[in-house]
Amino acid sequence: MRNLALTIIHIRALARVLNFIAEFSEKHGRDPYTREVLRSIRTWGHGHKIIKLAEKLGLIERYEDKHPTNKRIKCKYNTITGKGSRFLSLVQLIADIDTKTEEEPESEEEPP
Repeated sequence: MRNLALTIIHIRALARVLNFIAEFSEKHGRDPYTREVLRSIRTWGHGHKIIKLAEKLGLIERYEDKHPTNKRIKCKYNTITGKGSRFLSLVQLIADIDTKTEEEPESEEEPP
């Protein structure tokens, strides 16, 4: 049971990171670098492990490029892959199913 709980925690954390990367890219027109992701989700140690896990699973790709304002600084940027987009879609589908189940009142009648 403990492994299942860790898996659910990892899925939620991965979804949180991927959602941030997708929203940031859409809003700013560029991919976020790692410090921006970690600053936003407010978790440095565990957050970096989740980013590395997402990269290992193929949900994101990471690449090195120059900082947007200070060209002497190199940053590690994060972008969502097609697999990451599908992962987010599935997580959202599961969340939608879960909320619909909670909203529907249970009937006391037995089905025919």
